[in-house]
Amino acid sequence: MLNNYILKIKEFAQNKSTMFFSLLFPIILTTLFYLTIARMDNAEAFTSIPIAVENSSISETFKDIEASKEKKLFKIVNTKNYENDLKNKNIKAYIKGNENLKVIVYDNDTSASIVYETVNMYNHIQKTYEKVMTSDINVDVEEISKTYNEENNITNKFDSSNKKSSLIYFFSLLAMTCLSASNQGVDVGEILNPKSDMEYVKRILISPVQKFKLLMSHFLGALTFSLFVSYITVLYMLILKIPIIDYLPKIITAVTLGTILGLSQGMLVSALVKAKLITKYNINAVLYVFSSFLAGLMSNNIPYLVNENFPLLNYINPATIITNTFKSIYYFENSERFFSGLINTVLLFVVFLTITLFVYRRKKYENT
Repeated sequence: MLNNYILKIKEFAQNKSTMFFSLLFPIILTTLFYLTIARMDNAEAFTSIPIAVENSSISETFKDIEASKEKKLFKIVNTKNYENDLKNKNIKAYIKGNENLKVIVYDNDTSASIVYETVNMYNHIQKTYEKVMTSDINVDVEEISKTYNEENNITNKFDSSNKKSSLIYFFSLLAMTCLSASNQGVDVGEILNPKSDMEYVKRILISPVQKFKLLMSHFLGALTFSLFVSYITVLYMLILKIPIIDYLPKIITAVTLGTILGLSQGMLVSALVKAKLITKYNINAVLYVFSSFLAGLMSNNIPYLVNENFPLLNYINPATIITNTFKSIYYFENSERFFSGLINTVLLFVVFLTITLFVYRRKKYENT
């Protein structure tokens, strides 16, 4: 088992393509982010985000939200033609509606993400009020508001005094690095495929080695390599003095569990797809890109469309789970959302692993 574990690590380390896309690619992206995005934090201090709100009473609510003790999070702008103002960048977002608010933006940037998150929180609070008021007309609304704010840390939801706007981009990069472990997961899944294109697989399968030990040794070898890649990316960010040191324990935990989830996704693809190895790699790459797209790693407004129309995807899409776990580190001072993300990650990993083992067990019976 130890010999197979070491050989698996060597196999990944000696594969030039794997080394480039798994290790060098995130390093290159981190460098580019550092040379471009990270400069935003030094270029200018946080300024209130100019927005327009259709409903005047709701605009008063958003006007009072604080970014820090000295600054308001939003600057309310009166406009008669919000489309023009968005295009001319006079406002960053337009909040439309009276009850279930919707956000219209022109550019998908950090400011737009902050507006989206705040509006989502506002909509959630409103729905909570409606449910409680429907069930009990004698309820104390102020008491509910106080309790909700304390539990979700609304008063310090986004404090610009100790956060850098560029961090959200680096967190997204870490999420993509974790999910890229799915490529190694495809390799691990092939070890139990007697029809695999990998010639050494057939030799290993006829050896007197228990199949579970064989799978675990290759899984641990791939996990070691994948975690090495993820940790190197985090270390490189620290070397570049990207301000993640205060969040390091949470980042390491999220990276570890996120990498394990990414690895299990690749194993599941390898188990379910009956095709050549190159086809499995291509299918996994498509799922990787599509999962990242649904998580908003390519467009900020996609998660809010998903949340509105297909909320279940937030709990079963690997990229969304990993990304939201990292985002909770940035957007929330308390750890409730963070631990919820970790639990969701572990549960989805268990589901993926269970399905994978079930599929291979069925294949074993078919072969006998």
